[in-house]
Amino acid sequence: ISKFKEVFKEEFDYSSSDKISFKLPDKKYGALYFDEDNDGELEKSEKVEKDDIFKLKQMNLVYFYPAPDQVDDEKTIEIKYTAEDRDGNLYEGKINIVVKSLLDTLTLEEDDDFGQEVKDYLDEFDDYDFEMILFENIDKDGDSDLRVGTRSVIGTQISMRRLVNVEFVPERDFDGTTFKYTVTTVDDLQFIGLVKVEVED
Repeated sequence: ISKFKEVFKEEFDYSSSDKISFKLPDKKYGALYFDEDNDGELEKSEKVEKDDIFKLKQMNLVYFYPAPDQVDDEKTIEIKYTAEDRDGNLYEGKINIVVKSLLDTLTLEEDDDFGQEVKDYLDEFDDYDFEMILFENIDKDGDSDLRVGTRSVIGTQISMRRLVNVEFVPERDFDGTTFKYTVTTVDDLQFIGLVKVEVED
C-alpha cells in the first residue's frame, strides 16, 4: 500500500496533513501494518486497528501482509479507504491488491542434498529472518518422505538450523513428487513455497 501514496499524489491535490482511514479486510485475507519506527520489520504491535487514522504523509509506512493461503495471481483483495481533506471533505475509494508469491518453485533431483539445497535457496532472502519451516506432501498417493535420521519431519515444524539435516527418501519406483513448505520468521510472518523433486537424469 506504500505505493498507493504515489498514485494518490498524482490523482489528487492533497496536503501532507490530510487524513486517511481503512476498512480492514477480513482477517482470512491478511492484515494491515503501520511500520511506526520505519525499520522495515512488521511486528504484532504494529497491526492496524479499525479506528486507526493516518496522515497521508505516513502512507509509505502502511503495508498489507496477506494470509499465506491468499497467494493467487488471479485473485484480487479489496481494501476500502476514506480520505478527509483540510476542509473536512470526505473521499472514498478502494485499493485492489493482487498477491504474488515471494518464493518460486525450487526444483531438485532425487540425489541432491535436499536440506542443504532448500537452506541455500532461503538464505538468498536475506531481508527475512526465517526461524521455522514445515513441510507437507502434496502427492497424497506417494510414499516419498523427508527425514532427519529415521524420523519423518513431514507435518512437523522444525527449526531452520535443523533444515540441513533433512534428507529426501524416495519411494519405490519413484517418478517425481512435490512438497509444499511454510517458513515462519522471528516476527511470525509466514511464506509458502514448493520444492519439486524430479528423477535424476
